[in-house]
Amino acid sequence: MYSFNASRYPVKPSDIAKKFDPKTHNHVVFVRKNKYYEVQMDEDGIPLSTAELEAQISQVIKLAGESRAIPVGALTSENRDIWAEARENLIKASPKNAQSLERIESAIIVVPLDDKIPVTREDISWKCWVGDGRNRFYDKHQLIVFDNGRAGFLGEHSCMDGTPTLRMSEFILSSLSAGKVDHGPLSVRANLPVPKELTFELDAANKQAIKAAEAHFDELVGKHDMEVLHYEGCGKNQIKKYKVSPDAYAQLVKQLAFHKML
Repeated sequence: MYSFNASRYPVKPSDIAKKFDPKTHNHVVFVRKNKYYEVQMDEDGIPLSTAELEAQISQVIKLAGESRAIPVGALTSENRDIWAEARENLIKASPKNAQSLERIESAIIVVPLDDKIPVTREDISWKCWVGDGRNRFYDKHQLIVFDNGRAGFLGEHSCMDGTPTLRMSEFILSSLSAGKVDHGPLSVRANLPVPKELTFELDAANKQAIKAAEAHFDELVGKHDMEVLHYEGCGKNQIKKYKVSPDAYAQLVKQLAFHKML
């Protein structure tokens, strides 16, 4: 239910979630240089082809330019109670902010277009996991795409298990690999609307909250590290031979590792 057109909301004492009608919210929000752009996924009732989607993404990159906006998205990385207060202040600062948030939150999915070029498995994993904490909107699922074409998925885990999004990612990759995706016409319609930037009007309190969120994010991430081991000696098929759930097996391995660290 919460795979698409859904968002998590910071509320005291406990977060809530909201699902939007996909029939009236057929748009994706792209993030580039900390700026948000809305792109409709159809025109005149006809879905965008791969060529048209590529053209719209190129437009987003061009419109964003080289300058970075104040990273409003950093607020979504904050402690949830702090983000709840900051969100209320953001909405109070200007009606435009509420409108921009609603368009982001109701989008099918958020697609950060990072201006980084990760190459190694560790670098890609790290940038998908945390990135810089700015060019993001952590209250929604995010499909992250880098300048060299590498990509990854960052799921918003509070409302659902990770298995559905993992299966979705595997389905997409296998379908592309098998040539089963209909990319549509190679031509691009001339009447496609220009991607719409979703802007924010920030007061001094908003800017201070964002600055604090950036500092908190950098401090938290600075306490973490990541090393990726690509091990092919044992996989899910081997684990299943022992009549054990691969997921349960992995969870127990992590708990054992944590226990040994104590």
